[in-house]
Amino acid sequence: MTLEELLEMLTAKKFKHTKQRERFLQLFIQSDHSSLSARQIKESFLAQFETNVSYDTIYKNLTLFTELGILDELMVDGERRYHIACLKNHDHHHHVICTACGKTDVIHFCPMDYMSTYIGNGYKVTNHKFEIYGICPECQGQKATV
Repeated sequence: MTLEELLEMLTAKKFKHTKQRERFLQLFIQSDHSSLSARQIKESFLAQFETNVSYDTIYKNLTLFTELGILDELMVDGERRYHIACLKNHDHHHHVICTACGKTDVIHFCPMDYMSTYIGNGYKVTNHKFEIYGICPECQGQKATV
């Protein structure tokens, strides 16, 4: 997704296009499919835009973007991380997430197809989420050279 497309989604839902929100989205676009924590966003704001941003502002924007479907939230080692939602990929899929750099890749297989035959006790599954964690090839290579 481009910055313009993400900003259009924001304004289509009647939210203001502000410089600060634009900067948030720029950080996620520049992350190249990596997930970012609130701490990383705060550090990036200072490094890239030479301006500070409060955690309150960070979390308000993360909540807004998540509720609008612009960002997806992940849990990596007990820390909330966010990445741009797979908005153009409308097929059902899941992700593998690198615990070192936060990169996410799509898995085009749903384990639920297999597991649904094993869910008993009268449950009717209405939703599910599978996340697989590991170390991406790039981070594996970095650790081997250190």
